[in-house]
Amino acid sequence: MLSCIDLFFLVSGPRPFVTVDAMGYRNYHCDTCDTTMRDNHIFFAHMRNHHGPKPLKCNTCPQRFPSFHTWTVHMMSHKDQRNFHFCHTCKKFFSSKISLIGHRVSTHDSIGHVCHICGFKCKTKAGLKHHVLLHNEQKPHVCKQCGKAFRDQMRLRGHEREHNQRFVCKFCGKRFGRNANLTVHERIHTGEKPYECKACGNSFAQMNSLISHSRTCGRRPMK
Repeated sequence: MLSCIDLFFLVSGPRPFVTVDAMGYRNYHCDTCDTTMRDNHIFFAHMRNHHGPKPLKCNTCPQRFPSFHTWTVHMMSHKDQRNFHFCHTCKKFFSSKISLIGHRVSTHDSIGHVCHICGFKCKTKAGLKHHVLLHNEQKPHVCKQCGKAFRDQMRLRGHEREHNQRFVCKFCGKRFGRNANLTVHERIHTGEKPYECKACGNSFAQMNSLISHSRTCGRRPMK
């Protein structure tokens, strides 16, 4: 479970590690290949394939860290903690008083759009429309190829792409358009790391991760 202060740092900066969508779900973002994941354990396995045992890089200095917590503690050392502004309603932290005021107005003080079924408040009309569909189970968006129905256009598009992705992961069912991408993905599940650095012995799931690592070891990567 991430604390509020963890999330404050993780969603900040030009390339945040975590974003929160309109429904409140966290999305984890790789800073190397722009892959997005919902599961933080899969996220860390993916990041370690790129960067080794310390996948999280400080936004200010070259240091890297093995976990969200150690990364957050270090990030706090770059900032004056007295400048944090705290929301007493939801326990979130903000870097400025203006950000805190904007948060309170948009999240806590504004009525916004209210679900007539359960009273759920949403900042946007589109977000409320999506929420209401969860109550009545309407699925108006239908796949023309197989007839499967979805609540919104975004999920339908994601499903339609699967028809063109014939390579399926035998562990989690994720689909890929190329067998090479499937092979790399399945290494997350198997832990296979076929590319070894001859200088230090560290192994990697992808050749480009070994190449990136080799720059710090001062040796050219070897197969």
